[in-house]
Amino acid sequence: MLLMNYSHPFVFILLGIPGLEDVECWISIPFCCMYIIAFFGNIIILLIIRYEKRLHEPMFFFLSMLSMTDVVLSSSTLPKMLGIFWFNLREIRFEACLTQMFFIHSFTAIESGFFLAMAFDRYVAICNPLRHSAILSRRTVLVIGISVVFRALVFFLPHPLIIRSLIFCETNIIPHTYCEFMAVIKLACEDSSVQFYSLIIAAFMGVFDLLWIIISYTLILYAVLNLPTKQAGLKALSTCTSHIIVILIFYSTATFTFATHRFGHNIQPQIHISIANIYLLVPPMLNPVIYGVRTKRIRETIVQIICAALEKQIHRWSHRIRAWRVCLDQAATLGKRIHRWSHRMRAWRAFLDQAATLGKRIHRWSHRMRAWRAFLDQAATLGKRIHRWSHRIRAWRVCLDQAATLGKQIHCWSHRMRAWRAFLDQAATLEKRGPAPSSQCALCDQTPWIWNAQAIPESLEWSQE
Repeated sequence: MLLMNYSHPFVFILLGIPGLEDVECWISIPFCCMYIIAFFGNIIILLIIRYEKRLHEPMFFFLSMLSMTDVVLSSSTLPKMLGIFWFNLREIRFEACLTQMFFIHSFTAIESGFFLAMAFDRYVAICNPLRHSAILSRRTVLVIGISVVFRALVFFLPHPLIIRSLIFCETNIIPHTYCEFMAVIKLACEDSSVQFYSLIIAAFMGVFDLLWIIISYTLILYAVLNLPTKQAGLKALSTCTSHIIVILIFYSTATFTFATHRFGHNIQPQIHISIANIYLLVPPMLNPVIYGVRTKRIRETIVQIICAALEKQIHRWSHRIRAWRVCLDQAATLGKRIHRWSHRMRAWRAFLDQAATLGKRIHRWSHRMRAWRAFLDQAATLGKRIHRWSHRIRAWRVCLDQAATLGKQIHCWSHRMRAWRAFLDQAATLEKRGPAPSSQCALCDQTPWIWNAQAIPESLEWSQE
């Protein structure tokens, strides 16, 4: 992307690691792991030194300054680097690029200064232990820390100002994972000699610090070899060796990175950029281990803190377990009550089932009783009707008896009437024949006709009887 020759670009494009775009996602995994170790390891060292008053000594003050520098140095590059590798966020604004450049170079110089301060502290502690607290008082430590920071600010604050004053006319693509001064200055139109300023400053500071570090550790090794006990000498030698390894990694990778921009044109970009990333990530990752965990007092403090934390956790968990035990006891008691209530509920359920069955039976019997009641009501009604009819029948029977008696009487009277009729008929017949011969008894003075008992009908005789 071409730019106008009268302004600086609004954004730069960071390519990452040229030639390794296909494996950048895999490369980011170890980088991310190193950043996590560096960030949290240095934070833990800072917190331990801050809250543990026994560690408020010059050595640990310098170590806390170095840890703070490592946190800033690694955090100024790796988040953007992971954004490039994972999310392809390759754009970076011009002002953000200048800020990142300033933090990288200035805190690299600060870390170099603290390496020198820690080497001096080790020299005084081993070669002149009786005057250690007098030489490195808190005020002296504070002055050394401020001097290291002030030196870095003075020498590297002009870098962003120089970049801002340059004219960019070719491209805004930076073949790197972060904004490095030498990589950005190559994009300028004019063949400026500003890059020599950066190289001279870096070389001067690096050589100065490295020279004094070498002198300090040489004197330390000489003092260690002259110790009366071999065990103490080996222990001090082991500690110094690990410190020297970290310092050599830092200065060798930094020297290779700065020298490659000027003299290493035949070096592959992948190798150059990978080593440039290593010198910003490996020393911050190793410093908490070498200067922190390998230090006996910090290690003991970490163990005490872990044990105290575990004890607190165990104490809290014991309370929680007791609370759970009480809760489980209450739950068991509640379970027993529920069990008893379940039996009672089952008994009540059985009772209610029996009551329901009895209710159904009562309901059926009530229907039957209603039917029986209706039947009995009908039977009572029928009985009343029968009773009324019985009265009527008795009345009719009396009536019929009277009628029968009357019939008999009528029958008797009819016979009598017939007999009287026959008699009258006979009398009428006799009257028509006239008087009979005189054979009447004078004594009897009777009619000339004589009662003839045989002439009376049998029916009349029966009736008289």
